[in-house]
Amino acid sequence: MATSSDFTSTWSAQKIEADYYHSIIHHGLKNTHSSLTLGNTTFSVSEVPSEDAQSIFEPSSSIHEFMSSPTLIQKSCHPQKNYKYQADTQSQTIGLDKQYKRVLNTPAVRENAQLFERYHVNHQPVPPECQGFCRLTTQGALKVSDSLIPTCSELQESYLQSIRLRGVAATHRSFYAYGYHVRFICTSNELSVTLISSEQCSDYVQKGYIIRLKQVVNENECIVASAIAALCHRNFFGAGDRLATDENLPNILAQHQNRAEPTLALINRLFAMFSFINAPLFATFANDSRHPLRQELDRRLTIVFTVEGSQTSQRQTQSLGEFITFISILSNTAPSMALQIVQEIKRQLSSDVFEQLNLHDQEIELERRIRVPKTIPDIKDMVNALPVINYSQVPEDAECCIMRTNFKKEKEQEIIEIRSGQNPYVWHLVSKTAIRNLLKSSAIVCNPVDRTELTCDDFRAVVLQPQHSSSNSSISSVAQK
Repeated sequence: MATSSDFTSTWSAQKIEADYYHSIIHHGLKNTHSSLTLGNTTFSVSEVPSEDAQSIFEPSSSIHEFMSSPTLIQKSCHPQKNYKYQADTQSQTIGLDKQYKRVLNTPAVRENAQLFERYHVNHQPVPPECQGFCRLTTQGALKVSDSLIPTCSELQESYLQSIRLRGVAATHRSFYAYGYHVRFICTSNELSVTLISSEQCSDYVQKGYIIRLKQVVNENECIVASAIAALCHRNFFGAGDRLATDENLPNILAQHQNRAEPTLALINRLFAMFSFINAPLFATFANDSRHPLRQELDRRLTIVFTVEGSQTSQRQTQSLGEFITFISILSNTAPSMALQIVQEIKRQLSSDVFEQLNLHDQEIELERRIRVPKTIPDIKDMVNALPVINYSQVPEDAECCIMRTNFKKEKEQEIIEIRSGQNPYVWHLVSKTAIRNLLKSSAIVCNPVDRTELTCDDFRAVVLQPQHSSSNSSISSVAQK
């Protein structure tokens, strides 16, 4: 039986956003604003003028009877219980009203709603059953990050989701996620990030967000994934969209950009394979059914694996290509299950094919994904225990190597050193705050200086060199590099 607390926990901002989009796809924007039912509450939306150029959407609600509503006998026998129930439902409805209003008036949601409305108008009648297009509604832009600065994986998924919905050009003109509104500009074969507005008032945090976002969108993996996301956008919306990073894309992507209407099957296959297969290699057999690797990908395998959090085993028979798709989905959410599948595939393939498909590298990466999170508590303890210096003990121009913020301007009280794995003798100044935020991520944590695996040995207290002319100390020149 549903309770008011169950009701509240179910309707997160992300789920509201997904249902809002889904309703627009099937019923149109006007009908969705006339009536959208979320659980036991039906909303209608009116447009209210505001002082800004853009009006505000204001939802109003009507409550249906809850399954847990007290009966007449219960009401008369337990009036206090009935009063509590009414107070609870009223409170939950007010909370849902605010949540829905927040979703409706988010800039990214308003833009996306127009896209789904255009799809609804151009695809009449929209089939009642959910097609592949409806899956685009399940990942919203309103996810809340646990840390001050979203993780790399959170930023990448928001960026790719925007491209799938709006295309590369529109995303680069205006990208909104996690309370930040930015613009991307392509210069010297890479994307730079310009902040338009932010809900975050701290300059320190804003700079960290911009630095991390720029790093994410310029990584090779994200460049490839964004090209596939652009193909997905073209497939659903039928829109041409020249990529801002064409010159950085593998040959196979440039090849497919010039072809109209790529199939959804091709997009799904590309998306699944690019993480594991070298692009030049894949380009040679993607459209050649006679290529031996093409035949290997179509080969059917039977694999037994254990579902995470369960003692039961699953027995699946699929093509190798479908298993690789499955692995790509599980890599972030259930790496130990993905590793089981990779190792079962390894037993059934020749070592040459396993290597050529880069599954050996994937096996190593999955083993690392499972191992590294176990070391994070040790790193946290190590960092917390290290002695620190403060901003008064560093040069005027000294800055945090992660956040790129000046220690003296920020009046940083906890400064330590982090090592560059590429050169074990070079150490960089870093604030404990930046490291703590880095370690909040549930994703794989790498050394931010050189992207190597982070360990306890990467940290130490700042080494101060005594000055002969005074009683003060100065920082080792090595640590400032």
